[in-house]
Amino acid sequence: MNTLSDRALLPEERAPRPGDGNLRDFYLELARRTCLPPGDPDNPAAWLWRLYTDTRKTLKLFTALDTHTVADHLTSVQHACSYYLVRHNVPMQERLRVIDTLADWSSLSMNLTGQRPSIVRIKEECVRRLKDLKDLLGASAASNREAGSEI
Repeated sequence: MNTLSDRALLPEERAPRPGDGNLRDFYLELARRTCLPPGDPDNPAAWLWRLYTDTRKTLKLFTALDTHTVADHLTSVQHACSYYLVRHNVPMQERLRVIDTLADWSSLSMNLTGQRPSIVRIKEECVRRLKDLKDLLGASAASNREAGSEI
């Protein structure tokens, strides 16, 4: 399976990004627009850490969506639900509800497969964002240590 860790991004695959001089401002604005406020909303580093944490969670979600296949869970779900489909003491209405749920699960899995190109692009953006944020937070941590404070 081709995952992001299997290959390096080519220069033409890189998304446009702000100049390094504006990178911190760009990510601070993004954090303020997309994240819940941190405990200290006046601290720029706290906003960057919040964005970093949210981006890691987003990457984890989209990695799961990218590596998901229809067969991953459908068989186990079908097996777990089969009891309700074959038992005569389960009302027909309940059996039909289980069949509808299985059909919905299958439809969701198929739709995820069709969205893979978008999922991969979002994953790539998350990887780039995490790299940039690590660089920014590393520089911020170093300058704070020199000033005698911690982030």
